[in-house]
Amino acid sequence: MSDEASTPPSPDTPPPPLPAPGTPDLPPAPTDAAAPRNGMGTAALVLGIIGLVLACAFGVGTIFAIIAIVLGAIGLKNVKKGVASNRGSALAGTILGIAGLVVGTVVVIFVVLFSLSTAPPTSSLDPDNNSKTGLADGQYSLQVTAYFLYSDQCSYTGTPVNLDTQTAAGSSVTVVGLDESVCGYSGLETGAVYFDVSGGEAEVVRVE
Repeated sequence: MSDEASTPPSPDTPPPPLPAPGTPDLPPAPTDAAAPRNGMGTAALVLGIIGLVLACAFGVGTIFAIIAIVLGAIGLKNVKKGVASNRGSALAGTILGIAGLVVGTVVVIFVVLFSLSTAPPTSSLDPDNNSKTGLADGQYSLQVTAYFLYSDQCSYTGTPVNLDTQTAAGSSVTVVGLDESVCGYSGLETGAVYFDVSGGEAEVVRVE
């Protein structure tokens, strides 16, 4: 027999509590996991689609496209950090945003170049041209070699013909019409431009 005897429990120590009848053994409750932060990727996808659709509206969609690219990049960073799960939406939004930006930029450049190509040279519409003909006072017609029509202004360039003598009256001149009623020239082959010179100042009087 061992020299050391087991120490009996103290009669004052209460026994451990017993589980309630019918209560199953449950695992520890899991900690609350943060919900995926997918808002950036979703917003990038929506704005990317809008930006691409509106890209042809004179660059209006460019604003949406830029925002889509920024939000898409943030969404991809969130996916990389593990706080978002919609990598596909974020990536698609970024790609659509880039496409919308490219298309919108091309449209803006095209519109600007087209406007510059169709606008007449500023010098050709300068009213001061009417005082630079160097012609004597009288009535003239113009054998037009070039003309510009822009808004309610027009200019005609060509060789002046004196209506009294029916002879050419010098080299090429440019006269400017400042009223839309004299800016209806129909073409170099079929039209005729008539102007008067008084006090060295030319004035377009009619166009046929």
